[in-house]
Amino acid sequence: MSKLRMSGIAAGASITICLSFITQWFILTRLGAGRATDSYFAALAVPNVMLYVVGDPLNRAALPVLSVKRDDEFWSYSWTTTQTMAFLFVGIATVLFLSAPFWVPPLVPGFLPEVTRRTIFLTRILLLGMVLQGIGMGARASWNARGYFIWPSIAGVLGVSCSLIFLVITLRRFGVTMAAWAFNIRFGTECLLLLGTLGNYTLIKWKEVRPLLLKARPLILGAAYFRTDVLVDRVLASLAPPGALSLLYFAQQLLSAIGQVINQSVVTPSIPSLATSAHFGDWSGFRRAVRTTILALLGIAVLIMAGLLLFGGPALSLLFAHKAIGAQDIHRLLTLLLSLGGMLLADSIVYFAYSSFYSAGDTLTPTIATAIVYSLSVAARIAAFLLAGIVGLALAISAYYVSNAIVLLLLLRRKVRQLDAAGAAPPLPQPSAATIPPSATAEPF
Repeated sequence: MSKLRMSGIAAGASITICLSFITQWFILTRLGAGRATDSYFAALAVPNVMLYVVGDPLNRAALPVLSVKRDDEFWSYSWTTTQTMAFLFVGIATVLFLSAPFWVPPLVPGFLPEVTRRTIFLTRILLLGMVLQGIGMGARASWNARGYFIWPSIAGVLGVSCSLIFLVITLRRFGVTMAAWAFNIRFGTECLLLLGTLGNYTLIKWKEVRPLLLKARPLILGAAYFRTDVLVDRVLASLAPPGALSLLYFAQQLLSAIGQVINQSVVTPSIPSLATSAHFGDWSGFRRAVRTTILALLGIAVLIMAGLLLFGGPALSLLFAHKAIGAQDIHRLLTLLLSLGGMLLADSIVYFAYSSFYSAGDTLTPTIATAIVYSLSVAARIAAFLLAGIVGLALAISAYYVSNAIVLLLLLRRKVRQLDAAGAAPPLPQPSAATIPPSATAEPF
């Protein structure tokens, strides 16, 4: 892939991340951090979890198969994948829509009845966007398998741009409901652009559906466990004072967006050298590459945290210079950002550690380790919230990322020593639930 093409892809991803952040900022500055925005961000939880648990694994399972198919076989499998995702998400959305009055209240136990009813209403609107995004993921896999990455990036930018324009026109007048419809417009536009230009439509081949689902099953099971953190955080944050859930969500997404940029600029370019060193059994070079990248990641994170500590207050005051966000909310947001600093320090390291394990031919060890750390962190989050409220929850989230990074790096060090002592190249990693690192992936809006 040419450097120009890679730059175009990176630019598209960066613009999409930036516009998504601006969208969240716009919602907060126009509506303020209160129960209206809390209900919207709480309503996003389950649709986003379903996309992580079902859509992403199916996309990952289909992409390698699509990459080796040609001509009619490619188009048959492409449309089978896309239509399978459409049927699945329509079915999931129907069940969630009808049962929303039963499962939404336990998700937001701290909301008053009228706020809970609004959350149910917004959730039902957002389910349409979930279906559209799920279908779009299938179409995106087909484009990527053919080696086309620029057009999906453009479609993503156009989708989020349309939704932001819609918000600017409607949010102030019609309120938080427009944020939910903007979500649908974003992914509806993206889905239409990707699907409408795909071409060569064929009917679904049912005989190919079962192998696809079986291939994705271990990925779905892994994602279903690790993505429960979104639900745990929403349940606890709903018990905090009004606006706390919105500010915590915004702080997480801001740090996640920064983490995505770091991953694209530092971690991803380092993976080929790791894989090459592992392939040739050059474990001293492997260790050197790991140390260099870890130090670079820590240096970047420390600089950002130092800047946040020194200039975060004035910068946030300038960023949120709007009557809907007061000085108290800005102070709360800064406190949460600093409390979540472990995400920034450790999330990219966790992502890099997973990539290092994969290069070393091991997909099982990081999953088991992270599952244990995550299980302990759930209890820690509940205890921390009961002791220190929303700030305690943020500190517990930070502790999870930092402890996970430390455990993975210690295990990686032991793994490399074992391989170095054996003097052999690693086996090729096999797909498993471990191929979905539980990183702080930024959610749309």
